[in-house]
Amino acid sequence: MIKWEWAAPAEIGTPAFADLSASEGKVYAQYQTRGLNPGNTAGVPVGGVALDGTDGSVTWSFTQKAPATGTTGAVLGIPLRAGTFAAPGIPYADGHAVVFTYVIRGDSTQLPPNQLANMVQIRDSRTGAVLHESQAGGYATLSNWYTAPEGLIGTSLVALRTYSGDPAAYQQVLTLGEIRSSALVTGPDGRRLVVAGGETFSSVYDASLLASGARYPASAASYNALGAREFLTADLEGDGREEVVLLNWDGYGADRSAELVGNSVSGSYTAIRSMITLTIDKA
Repeated sequence: MIKWEWAAPAEIGTPAFADLSASEGKVYAQYQTRGLNPGNTAGVPVGGVALDGTDGSVTWSFTQKAPATGTTGAVLGIPLRAGTFAAPGIPYADGHAVVFTYVIRGDSTQLPPNQLANMVQIRDSRTGAVLHESQAGGYATLSNWYTAPEGLIGTSLVALRTYSGDPAAYQQVLTLGEIRSSALVTGPDGRRLVVAGGETFSSVYDASLLASGARYPASAASYNALGAREFLTADLEGDGREEVVLLNWDGYGADRSAELVGNSVSGSYTAIRSMITLTIDKA
């Protein structure tokens, strides 16, 4: 039985939606006109909305606009994966915050110049007001979000970004290995650790990394495995320590999803196994 439904504005046409998120009784969505590739257009209609979870009514909404400086001035689309994120641990507006994202092209002053890039907006989840806005890596590199005592953590290709409540600044850690995703876990003796996964490896860092702004730090431990960019973490043995389960990357599904925004995805074939389970032990 359908409880309620909501349709994107008519000017969007047929929409493509990014990953939805939900918190505080609201559902957050962002969308663009389907089939328009950011690399082949002068501009794409993009919007976002907060919907009441009980009846689908609009709490607030917006049409996305690009910054006047540092970009060509046009919004070019949205990241589909991890396009929105909401959680009470986001350290803005006393925990009432939600993340939205969109795609721009940097202008000639950017390094590297004239490249497609993701923009991150952190908005007040009660009103939609923008609390923070900044660039966050190249197009199609965003992977996942989570919260930690250090703040809101965003993972993208070779980078971890920590947003601690500042309206303009954030901490960025660049990794030597091409990480694709990460998660905060509990290790031996309750030690806080960050697990990061890449195409061919999984690495472990101390959680102090998140607020360090370090460039290319050494990992505390690593494991080489073809197909480690997707994983889950859980205390499988009930001993207070979390294990890491490396999973296959669904390249076929990612490619089909990218077609929604006129794009495609290719990568290494990693479905040569079912899964690998790793424990994190003392050295």
